[in-house]
Amino acid sequence: MIKRKFYLPTICIFDFSQIITFKFEFFKFIQFYFNMFEVMGTTYEIQDIENYRNDEFKNVPWYDINIKNYKDDVRVFWEKNRLQFLPIYTILAIKQNNPEKLVAFLRRWEEVNPYNYGLNWVSNLEIAIRSVSIFLAYIVYITYTGSRNDYIERLLFKHIYRVYRDIEYTEKCMPNNHLIGEAAALYLVGSLLKTEYSDDFLRRSKRILKDYISFFRDDGTYIESSLSYHRFAIQMYLLVYLLSKRLGDNFLEHEFQKMITQSYKFFCCIEKHDGTYPQFGDWDDGVFYRASSKPITNFRDFVDSLGYMAGYHERKNVEISFLEAFFGNIYVESLVVPDFYSSYPIFELFSHGKYGVYKDYQIYVFINNAEQIFHAHADGLAIELSFGDKHILTDSGTYSYNLNKNLRRYFRSTRAHNTAFLGADQSTQVGSFRWVDQAFTTLRKSNNGFEGEVIYKNGSRHVRKISIAEQEVCVEDTIKSCFNTFPEINFHFHPDRHVQILNKNKVLIDNDIIMLVESSEGFKLEKLKSLCSYHYMHIVERENVRIVFYSNTVRCKVIFRKID
Repeated sequence: MIKRKFYLPTICIFDFSQIITFKFEFFKFIQFYFNMFEVMGTTYEIQDIENYRNDEFKNVPWYDINIKNYKDDVRVFWEKNRLQFLPIYTILAIKQNNPEKLVAFLRRWEEVNPYNYGLNWVSNLEIAIRSVSIFLAYIVYITYTGSRNDYIERLLFKHIYRVYRDIEYTEKCMPNNHLIGEAAALYLVGSLLKTEYSDDFLRRSKRILKDYISFFRDDGTYIESSLSYHRFAIQMYLLVYLLSKRLGDNFLEHEFQKMITQSYKFFCCIEKHDGTYPQFGDWDDGVFYRASSKPITNFRDFVDSLGYMAGYHERKNVEISFLEAFFGNIYVESLVVPDFYSSYPIFELFSHGKYGVYKDYQIYVFINNAEQIFHAHADGLAIELSFGDKHILTDSGTYSYNLNKNLRRYFRSTRAHNTAFLGADQSTQVGSFRWVDQAFTTLRKSNNGFEGEVIYKNGSRHVRKISIAEQEVCVEDTIKSCFNTFPEINFHFHPDRHVQILNKNKVLIDNDIIMLVESSEGFKLEKLKSLCSYHYMHIVERENVRIVFYSNTVRCKVIFRKID
């Protein structure tokens, strides 16, 4: 039954619309940013990049593969085989007067990854992303050669037909970024690669894309509770929107323009003083397309590209140039974005997403109490704190989805974040991605900060108040635990910070920040080592100060104060 479902049609006539042409002057700008390609910590020279032949399941039908039996993290294997270097690989081949190098590369890739065999045909989202990489590379190829290539078009069809045949399953079982990405690929490839299935591709993709753009909330936040996946999903809609404009198909215009305007505001507000961002939720270095070889953790270029599209500024960067090379001018003149972050302080509550941010010239505070669903962590009321460019408290990040179950569970856990642990995670993890028994969360603004609460299924409750004054941030926690263990509060410091416990209630950070702990209940301070990962598959140690209490009912105040 499964085998029959994914059989390729025996006869299919192709046509390819050349409404999109690549503008080669783009390469003059991009070449300084994209001669190397980094994948999960390994750097390759794009001109010499070769295929990845380490698939131990290459002779096994994809539906007979249990990815749990893969010896390493399959996420890394899939990332390599997204082939997101292909557009630039093709440009470099053309510079060598050898456009057929793309065809040869794809033939070698398919030799070791035949249709429906091996790990690279297991995940429908990975197939969709790879189809977009091939699609963009083919636009470069066909623009230069002026002629179509039957082999590339057939390989594209194999990818997009598989996506089409399996997207119904995705909609029932993974209605999140997986579904959006698959629908985006269906629209992109289906719009230009004309076959007898094109109408079905477009009809299904447009219906899904219309339905799920509601995942982007009115306050600029995204339902999957992850900054990384917020970018990922925007990129999917962004390519669809740009192509639809060229086609005169305005089915998403109003919703998309509203989404990028609000998302841009959210991103700008939560940006730290040094141009970095809080890493709440899962962060796996994944993107829908690669515009340069800059590190994926460089979020700034992406945010600037949204600001450019939204009409907020006219500064071009490498990401904007990459998009305009394919789609022409992406500047949306009709949008007017308010001047919402040109002066400090910024003091914003994003009520739908349940995020709060305060920043002035000296202090940055971010608090997260998002719904614990999709790619969230069990991190209700966790904070990130900086004084100027110095990061004090930071998120745990994401190490690996599949390599080590215990580490995956730790990085998502309540204890791994800057919040209170009452005896169990705020939500119960099932598998690597799902949560059940989620805690109820709230967040609101107060006169000089934020206040929120986390209510567990068993009635345990954590209330946190953040108060901000000049050179000082106060974190006040009220805890009532119904668990059999005593509660604790964890503060995890950036790996660059040096932390000393001076006495029973005082901690010194880098000789210029004092942390004072006040509570009428008995407690002790412990200095421990904890783990963080700001780049997928990279793990480092950092200092963790844990406040351990001897009562299940606690009131505690922690003051972080900058000293001269």
